[in-house]
Amino acid sequence: VDNHYYVNPAYDLLADPTYTHDGVTRERIVPPARGDAGRWLMNLLNLRMAVQGCAFRDAERCLDYARTPEDELHHAVGFYGDDERIALLLGVKHYMVDIFNREGIDAFRYIVVDNTNHWPPVNLGALIWDFFRRFRRDSGTGNIIEDEYQ
Repeated sequence: VDNHYYVNPAYDLLADPTYTHDGVTRERIVPPARGDAGRWLMNLLNLRMAVQGCAFRDAERCLDYARTPEDELHHAVGFYGDDERIALLLGVKHYMVDIFNREGIDAFRYIVVDNTNHWPPVNLGALIWDFFRRFRRDSGTGNIIEDEYQ
């Protein structure tokens, strides 16, 4: 029996600027003791955009969303995307933002479920599958490929 686990060479945590290495968080992602948590959060989001190959989000524009409750989607999510929608799923509003990377791949999806904290929604499996079913691993090269789900 082979007890070795497959290690995905594309998933290099050391290359991820938002990851905590050896229990020590890089200085630039430590939350501010005081001051502007919004700018710190925008920095984290833009670090994630860099890792995904997506364009940075404009911090000033995003921080203004906190003052615009009439802009329901952006007020709930806190940033803008390339494809945005509000869906009523299981009787609850879901604010959904997709961001495409330089290659045109929908590389980042963010969903805020109305009136919930950080609890997984009941329909989490369906929401995740809807996003991830487009991807597969090429058995020859090991690369991730975006393909139509069959």
